[in-house]
Amino acid sequence: METISSFMDKDHALIEKLWNGFVDSHEGEDSHKEHFDKFYKNFTRHLSLEENFLFPRLDKYLGMKGEPSITVLAKQDHEGLLKLINLMQKNVNLDNHKKVLFYQKNFTKALKKHLKREIEMHYSICDAFILKEEWQEMLKKQRKK
Repeated sequence: METISSFMDKDHALIEKLWNGFVDSHEGEDSHKEHFDKFYKNFTRHLSLEENFLFPRLDKYLGMKGEPSITVLAKQDHEGLLKLINLMQKNVNLDNHKKVLFYQKNFTKALKKHLKREIEMHYSICDAFILKEEWQEMLKKQRKK
């Protein structure tokens, strides 16, 4: 069975690969929107996994209930990234190339910073306290979505 840290490392690599696929695709090509949609679906799935499963358990394990925790910065990153990606989605759908490029550049910078922060969170901590069965069950639920 794959560990949480291994899964998250692979998922981060997938997110980066899908993002680069969108960035490398060309405006006006049929595949441009398809690349974006695939990235968006996987990115929002990833955020949901973190915010609804991993972060609450990590905060609880670290005894950070009601206090600022290490997940607060990651959640703030998520909010900013979602705002940018939603603005980009709107402009991809409108074929507004200039705005897409503007948001794309800002999102790329913010995503790199965020992924670095998450690597530093050490998902391996989660490997130590989240039961393998609980993790497997959560992954099954994610796959059904």
